[in-house]
Amino acid sequence: MSAKKKSTKRVFYLLGLIAKNRGHRKENRVVEEFNRKDMSNPSWLKRVSKASPEMDKRGIDIIIETTDAGDIFLQIKSSKTGRDKFIRTHPDSNIGVVIIRDEDSDDIIRSKIVSEAGHLRSRYLGKI
Repeated sequence: MSAKKKSTKRVFYLLGLIAKNRGHRKENRVVEEFNRKDMSNPSWLKRVSKASPEMDKRGIDIIIETTDAGDIFLQIKSSKTGRDKFIRTHPDSNIGVVIIRDEDSDDIIRSKIVSEAGHLRSRYLGKI
């Protein structure tokens, strides 16, 4: 392999690591926001946690345990492009997708997660 190809391969590898790290930070932000003691969650929301590595391989980043609709699975993306690609590659999935941007405040993150989880919950319960 030429030096140029090795260099290009290394750049793409490093970019992948950066993207993976960014994703983990956003997932942690979501979990931390819902585990804050000073904030109340919807009555139907029991717990928010990160998915296991096995579940992550299936496209699940966040698990939301509910009181009445079972577990709700979410994928966290940082862009519309990432969301659209996930939806294309998982067309029959029951995994919700939420775009979390670096500049999103805690309140915006909370609102996005509750909105998507609430929509999926209603669908699971046959309300929509």
